[in-house]
Amino acid sequence: MADESKTSDVATLLAKFTVDDFPFTRKVVYVDGNTLLEDAFKIMGQNGVSSLPVHSDGAWVGFIDINDLVTHGR
Repeated sequence: MADESKTSDVATLLAKFTVDDFPFTRKVVYVDGNTLLEDAFKIMGQNGVSSLPVHSDGAWVGFIDINDLVTHGR
């Protein structure tokens, strides 16, 4: 019964507040498309994040996350 109450509380909060209401970090840490995977991994660790937006040729082209590095970064 306690788990249902917690789920209900979270659902209420999610329905009530916007992202702007939440005190998120406004400093965006990102990598360029030419960044080495090793460097992307270090940047994630240094900034306490598990994903990074990727900027290439003047545009946002996607995200890389820790799972990408572990799965595909041989």
